[in-house]
Amino acid sequence: MFWLPLVVVLILRPAMFDGVQGSYATLLVVLLVVDVVSLAFDGLEAVKWMRGQRAVV
Repeated sequence: MFWLPLVVVLILRPAMFDGVQGSYATLLVVLLVVDVVSLAFDGLEAVKWMRGQRAVV
């Protein structure tokens, strides 16, 4: 869940995309997508853990 602040910054600060072009803009978008997917998996696993499902898969 340590990536949550980065995702918040990338979503709430679209002004940082002003003047950003090319591969750097692509990198920021890919970073955002990967972090959101990672947080989704982490969130689902955290909910399972809190409900008592602590089996190692």
